[in-house]
Amino acid sequence: METAFHYLVRIKLIRYKSPDEVEFFVVEEKKFENQNPILAREAAFNWYQNYIDVLLQSKGIEYYSDKQAREYLESFFKDDISGKIRIENIEIVNGFEINKLLSYGIGIFLVVDIPKDEKHDVFKHKKEDEFLIHGIGVGSIFSYDTENIVWNLDSELDYYQHFKYETRNSERDIVYCDRDEWEEGYRDSEPGSYRILETPFDWTGYDKPYWWGNAEEQETNVEETISLDEIIERGEGKQIEFKPGLINWPNSTRNIEYEVAKTICAFLNAEGGILIIGIADKSSKVIGINFDKISKDEFLREFTRIKCHYLPPFIAHKINGEFREIESKEIFLIAVEPCKLEPIFLYNKKDNNNTLTKEFYVRSDAGSRHIYDIEQVIKYCREHWK
Repeated sequence: METAFHYLVRIKLIRYKSPDEVEFFVVEEKKFENQNPILAREAAFNWYQNYIDVLLQSKGIEYYSDKQAREYLESFFKDDISGKIRIENIEIVNGFEINKLLSYGIGIFLVVDIPKDEKHDVFKHKKEDEFLIHGIGVGSIFSYDTENIVWNLDSELDYYQHFKYETRNSERDIVYCDRDEWEEGYRDSEPGSYRILETPFDWTGYDKPYWWGNAEEQETNVEETISLDEIIERGEGKQIEFKPGLINWPNSTRNIEYEVAKTICAFLNAEGGILIIGIADKSSKVIGINFDKISKDEFLREFTRIKCHYLPPFIAHKINGEFREIESKEIFLIAVEPCKLEPIFLYNKKDNNNTLTKEFYVRSDAGSRHIYDIEQVIKYCREHWK
């Protein structure tokens, strides 16, 4: 007996191990079908979850929520960690065609098996049409656009109900506010109620208007958008810091790379920030980066080394840098995203025995504050990561 649809788990992974090294992962598709489609669905989600577990284990992390997995697996799906690498030509990777419209991720798709005809014209989908119902990734194939996902899950349940397939008590009701409908003024019907089949995605908060961002905050953000010149003119602050260099200078007692790592760690544990290399931290004078003694490629390798040496590897995707030019001089801008799930400790080898210590830094005004007292660390973590 032909079923109306089956499930497909598609995997397409890439990771930028360093600014000049790209690693392609397994490209795979696995089909799940059963005369009782809910069993195929359960098998697809189990296989998907096993793969997610393996990816997290590669980062030394155990799975505890879909939200956490999305946070920590981002580096497998980001288009570009350095802002420099672009794949422009078509390549064949494990038999899979890759072009410049890159799309990476791991997703569960419903694939239509019964073609659209007069008997089934209630459906918009043709035979072999597929649509994403759950996944993590970037690009048109894997992008988890919640509005499209809601409609996809709604369509999935339509199939089950029309063909009278059992759902094994996996149905649930969600309330969702459609961003496009709300912003176009159709507010009498928003938020709307939907009945879907259960997935690991957490719909908490999506029932409120402006889950995509508060209207007043958006207006404030537009007003507060400033140029790089204005950032430098304003000087250092809670989310801005300057450093004259990235690596230690010969015959100097100043440990510049350690200062850079402390700042990054503090930004991670606070609200994020921007660290600009090539600006004097006391006078805010643009001095630029001297490429007579180090090439740009060597500079990027040093940037990667500092991240790997002082900070845990799973957080590297939150620390991205790119070269900029100002006043005819080149500087290096490091953007640090806040870590929203857990505290980040800086690894520091202090003595000749290479004893490893873990240090905790937070941002305070225009500086990075080292919190020594364990009780204060716990208190900060409880308040910051509620």
